[in-house]
Amino acid sequence: MYWSVVEGIDTPVTVDEAVRRLGGDPAQLVEASGEELIDDLSCDASVCVEQRGSGVVLFETGNYQSVRSEVIRRLSADSRVHSTSWHFSGWDIMMYAAYGTLLTGPRRN
Repeated sequence: MYWSVVEGIDTPVTVDEAVRRLGGDPAQLVEASGEELIDDLSCDASVCVEQRGSGVVLFETGNYQSVRSEVIRRLSADSRVHSTSWHFSGWDIMMYAAYGTLLTGPRRN
């Protein structure tokens, strides 16, 4: 699972903007409770997004979009991104990017 915070530096980042930066369509967003997500076994991957102040929290399971280099660049455009992950195999990472540049963390494609 991956957890990221996208925070606007000069202007706030909205949920719609974060979804667009991930390559998604905000019109396709659906609201679901935590129970619904846990109970929906047909969903192999999900991205949960929530507005928090001037930023957006992303929680991903079953995929790794927010740690891909090109996605980090888009997410951190005019913003800063703090990202961390946990995996049962021990493949854990922490990343920090700002203004479209990964500043700390593994450089990956």
